[in-house]
Amino acid sequence: MSRKSVLIIENDPTIRDLMKHALALRGFKVTCVAAGGKARERMQKSSFAIIIADMAAPGVRSEELQAALQRTMNHTRVILLASNGDAQNASSLLGNDAVVLRKPFLVKDFYHAVERIVPQRDE
Repeated sequence: MSRKSVLIIENDPTIRDLMKHALALRGFKVTCVAAGGKARERMQKSSFAIIIADMAAPGVRSEELQAALQRTMNHTRVILLASNGDAQNASSLLGNDAVVLRKPFLVKDFYHAVERIVPQRDE
């Protein structure tokens, strides 16, 4: 697994493309899916250093995806994208190991969230 491999789970194509482009500019190898079911398939085939998951994307709150995310937490960092209503619940799904980024967000805030977790992976 590359320390620069990222899986984005986001059903909004505009936001998904923005995040993909922003990460590619920083040298990340990015895989994108629109729903939790596709994310589980990708996670079975590949390992990712970072998973960015929109809480509102179909299937992200499913027990199967949550269990898959929990199993990867020892080698994968997670950023949960959440609306104001979901932000309080987001961290409870994966505990303090996940970074929660509230939507809507600025690109600089997105970069900051990624930078918060990348140094921890480089230790």
